[in-house]
This record gives sequence, structure tokens and C-alpha cells, in this order.
Amino acid sequence: PSGARSSFRLLKAGIFTAVTAALGATGYVTYAYSVDEVDQMTREFRKNSKLPISEDLSGFEKFKAMAYSETVKVPAAAIDLYLDVRSQIEDQIQGFVEPSSEKLLPDLPPQEQHVFTIVLDLNETLVYSDWKRERGWRTFKRPGVDAFLEHLAKFYEVVVCILIN
Repeated sequence: PSGARSSFRLLKAGIFTAVTAALGATGYVTYAYSVDEVDQMTREFRKNSKLPISEDLSGFEKFKAMAYSETVKVPAAAIDLYLDVRSQIEDQIQGFVEPSSEKLLPDLPPQEQHVFTIVLDLNETLVYSDWKRERGWRTFKRPGVDAFLEHLAKFYEVVVCILIN
């Protein structure tokens, strides 16, 4: 029993080490290379995992080819999965990183070109949130906010935004 327990511990340590190394390598590759570079570098490896085994090989050569093919199927599938997931994540992120248009604000009409723009934060400037145990969260306009905005609109182009930390 103690020999089996020792072997099991060794097996667990080996699996843990392999998974840790795979995650570390994945993190480094994600940081150092683009999806296209990873695809290009692994294309030959993934292509070799799908090669058919020739019938005219000797028994040992056929066994060797079959063993190699089976051995690389899991890593090749993992690389394909990694490339698919990473491209989907990068496409999703790109929608938030890249501006949706060339300009953040449209051009003012020519008669208002001299007007300055004032940008106000909605949260905690124009409105505030309050929490009470009996009712939960509620959001309220600050007192006088309507008159404040009307007064500012006489002198400025008013832009209200939400700042996210």
C-alpha cells in the first residue's frame, strides 16, 4: 500500500507539473504572439496530426505512425481550441477597444462653432445612488440639476457621460 500511495503521489505531482507548464506556456504565447503567428507556427504540427497512415508500411512502421498520430491528436485539438477561443475573445475585446467612429462627438453647426463643450459625469455629479436596508438601491437627481443644465446649455455644448473606473 505505501508503494502504491507513493506512486500515486508521484503521478499527481507529474500531472500538476504538466498542467502548470501548459498554462504557463499558454500565458506566454498569449502575451508574446498574435493569433496569426501562433496559427502559422503550429500549422505544420496540426497538419501532421491528420495525415493518413500508409498501407504499404511494415507492421512496426505502421504501429509507429499510428502511435505518433494518436499522440499528437490531443495537443493538436488543444491548439485548435486555443486558437478558436482566443480569436473569439480578441474579436469581442476589439469591439470595446476600437472607437465606433472617427469622432467622439459630431461636428457643431457653423453658427455654433465658437461654443465650448463641457463634459459632465452623470454618476455622483448629476445623480447619486443611495441604499437603505428597507428598499435597496435607489438613484436620485441632485437638487437643482435641471436648472443647472438649462443654465449651462446657454453657454456651452453640454455632454453627459458615464465614467467607468
